[in-house]
Amino acid sequence: MRSLAELRGEIDEIDGRLARLLRRRLEVVDEIGEVKRVTGAPVSDPSRETVILERVASEAGEGYADDAKRLFASILDISKARQRIAGNSNF
Repeated sequence: MRSLAELRGEIDEIDGRLARLLRRRLEVVDEIGEVKRVTGAPVSDPSRETVILERVASEAGEGYADDAKRLFASILDISKARQRIAGNSNF
């Protein structure tokens, strides 16, 4: 059995990778927001969100799918909020 300190160290490494990936995802979200502003596309795309949530649930696998969907639903909410704030959009 691994020690608590070792497990926490692994969590810290994973958290760092997740934070860097989240930053990169939000950078791309900002670019998408700019494209949407220029083209007049709405911020929200419910069909795209459904596809994303189903994909991450499938990738997470049995026993983790619901947690993955909750996490990514939050990420999608953050992404849409960034786009709305940056563009002062009512979409």
